[in-house]
Amino acid sequence: MLEKIEESIRKISSKEYIENTLIGIVAFLFSTFIHELGHVIGSFLVGCPAAIAKVGMIFGATVIGECNQYQLIVAAASGPLFTFLVAILIWFFEKESKIRYFSIIMLLIGSSIQLIPFPGSDGMRMIEFGLN
Repeated sequence: MLEKIEESIRKISSKEYIENTLIGIVAFLFSTFIHELGHVIGSFLVGCPAAIAKVGMIFGATVIGECNQYQLIVAAASGPLFTFLVAILIWFFEKESKIRYFSIIMLLIGSSIQLIPFPGSDGMRMIEFGLN
């Protein structure tokens, strides 16, 4: 099995490798931006002021104003949920391409990981806001 993988990797040209790397970087940034935009949209829908403060390669940050417990839970959940929704929309409306697959993979992985309750994740924030 590993021999087949190694063989397929050797067949990738340097041009294709660079292209895939650039697409992957753009997909990472796109995924992070969509996730943070989801927090902002969710916050506005429940009447809570918010703004995107940072979009990085893997991590982003959204600043959320004064909100009640319910609004904070919705704001935390809206990032992963919006990311998942965008992945579904890309699946149905984007034509077959590497960009489509890279974007869907990054969006789905990002939204799934953020729902796991570990320190700093949206899943943990939802639990913290729910317990306060």
